[in-house]
Formats: sequence, C-alpha cells, structure tokens
Amino acid sequence: MMSTNLLFPIIQDGEGTPVFLVPSAGATPFTLVQLARSLRLQRPVYSFEFAGMEEGRSVHTSIEEMAAAYLGELRTVQETGPYNIGGHCVGGLVAYDIAAKIEAEGDSVAALILLESFPPFKDKVAKDLDQANERILSSDVLIETEKAYQFATVQIQEQLSRLPPKYAKRFGRFCGEQLAMGKRYRATPIRAPITLLRTSTHLGMVFQDWKAYSAGGFTEQVVTGTSFSMLNPPNVGFLGERLDKVLSTPQSRRH
Repeated sequence: MMSTNLLFPIIQDGEGTPVFLVPSAGATPFTLVQLARSLRLQRPVYSFEFAGMEEGRSVHTSIEEMAAAYLGELRTVQETGPYNIGGHCVGGLVAYDIAAKIEAEGDSVAALILLESFPPFKDKVAKDLDQANERILSSDVLIETEKAYQFATVQIQEQLSRLPPKYAKRFGRFCGEQLAMGKRYRATPIRAPITLLRTSTHLGMVFQDWKAYSAGGFTEQVVTGTSFSMLNPPNVGFLGERLDKVLSTPQSRRH
C-alpha cells in the first residue's frame, strides 16, 4: 500500500462506512473536526491536506490532479466502493472529480455530499433548457456565481489577516490559486446521487446547475449559518444531523 502524505484521519473508529471530506480552499482538515464529531452514528471520517501548504512541497495545479492524488490515498483505507465522498466549497469540486474518477474505473459512489459548493462553470448552457432559462443561466447565474467567489475570497482574506504577514501572503496566494482552479474546472455528469447542503448566504440560483450533473438524483437542503459558520457551533449540530441522514441511507451503508 502506498504511503499517505495527504490523507488525514479525523475519526478512525466506528462501524459505518468511512466518509472522505475535502476542505475548502486554503483550509485544513481541522475545519471539519466539529462536523465529524457531530455525527450520531460513529464512523471513520477522513479529510485531506493540500499539497503545497508547507514550504518545499509542490502544489497541485488543477482540480483533476488534486482529485487523482486524493483518490490514490483514500484507497489505502477503503479499497473498493461504494464510497462516501464530500467536500466544502471548492473542496466540493475536488470531491466531485474523485467521484467521477471512481466511476470511470468501474467502481461506485454511494453518496456525494456537497457543502456550500458552487457547480462547475459551463462553457455553454444545457441544450434541453428553455429559452428563458438559457437567458438566466447565461447572465444572472454567472453574475451571482462570480459574486459568490468574490465573497469567498473576502472571507478567506479575513481569516488570513489573523496570521503573521509572512504566512498570510503565502497562504493568500495559495488560496487564490485554488479558487482559480475551481473556475477552470469543467465536469461531465456522474451516476452517483448528489446531496447539496447549503446555507442561505448565496442565492439559490447559484447552485441550480448541480441538478444537471447527477443521473442518480439530486437533493438540496438549506442548513443554518453561513458558508463558514455552518461548520462551527451552534450550526454544525444541525448540519451534522442532515449529513448523518444522508450517510445512513441503505445505499451509503452498503459494503
């Protein structure tokens, strides 16, 4: 088995099928600890560190490259599916690509859970949408999505302002590169069911394209808090309940 340099165990004990969660841009697995602990059914919960957060380590240059590295490492814990994969914000795109790679290799994903994650940008609107929806997708949605990315950038900058200037500058550049990777990422539909757990921080139209990416069904639920406070008390308790229900479906429990 290959060595795991980026896989981070948050909870290693439990009877349920593991869940693998990718943190948001520039974040660490520690941002997901409260969520892991809020699950009623104790199960193994793993996250990932980002390559390049430490000096001297090369960074990933695309969502696809990051997903490939994480997939190799998560299989040292769970060799075959069905898998439970999730991600927060930009980490949701990485989780999506992990799921796509799993399916491309002939394996399966029981649940893909997206936490406040924006859909991939599309070069063209879906052909099966009516003319009115095409107008919305080509204008309002793109504008609101760009606002959402700008909001995320501001929130990250506020967090980085608490660090010494030397580290704030380096991590700020790192986060900017990850957000840019998210904008460049293009995706094709997958068979796995997708569950979006989002807050009311952004308009619902920002997330609507996710419906077109899952042949296995799409579920959307609004949770309390904001894009970042959803992971902390008191909001994380409600988020944990929602996540618990998704992971406790028969499909997610299957080995």
